[in-house]
Amino acid sequence: MSLQELEPMVSQKLGTYHSKDPDPDKDKTVPFLQALFEFAPTAAGQHSVAVDILACATDEGLEELAKRYLYGLILPMRAGGRKTPPESDHTSRVFADFDLTMNSELVEPAKAGDLSTMRDLGLSAFSGIPPAELYVAKINRPENGIALDHALHALFGELRLSFEATGDKPSTYKVVFWTRGDLGIPETVSFVSRGGIPLPDPRYLALHAACAKVAHQSGISKILDKLLENLERTDVLSSDGSSASLLHHALTMAAAQ
Repeated sequence: MSLQELEPMVSQKLGTYHSKDPDPDKDKTVPFLQALFEFAPTAAGQHSVAVDILACATDEGLEELAKRYLYGLILPMRAGGRKTPPESDHTSRVFADFDLTMNSELVEPAKAGDLSTMRDLGLSAFSGIPPAELYVAKINRPENGIALDHALHALFGELRLSFEATGDKPSTYKVVFWTRGDLGIPETVSFVSRGGIPLPDPRYLALHAACAKVAHQSGISKILDKLLENLERTDVLSSDGSSASLLHHALTMAAAQ
């Protein structure tokens, strides 16, 4: 089925959702799922999100789907902005700000070979990138890196800065700031390779840009900020996903604030 055929079906499905929140305006289930479908970086990603939405038979199913993408895709991508870039033995580490955090934190469960976790499913479905390419051994490569000024690195990791391909020139991107001024950065930039280091993979930049757009256009960005502040006070999250109930509690508290 084509995306043109799926689009009205997705809208109709989301239109049937009834929030149980006393203040429905605080319930971001529908705008979040709509943004995931609209801004997925590939046609395959849009198709996967649409199929997921249409497979939900109840309001609770839509809520659970939204949680899967929130916890498995957007939250880890956003949380990665608060972490120190991991060490790498690649020679490109001469750049102190060479950023390998972009996707490596998203696929951490794949170290154990488990490609059925929420993170892997959400990342692969949304991006259209095959799960086999998301193993840390493959994702922790120079193509998944970008050298940025320290301040820009923080904004990039927090989904407040993204790069959207212009489509008219290779490796040329529109610079998008979501929450603050342009800091003197030009409207477009062209990445260049130095010392034989490969350029950033356009698929990963597109994935990051799509996640930033979903977070801000759906209205969950401020909730994510509060959520991460709440989680930093606990510092007890497990890496196997067993802390999902804590994430749910923190998200609920953040949305209520």
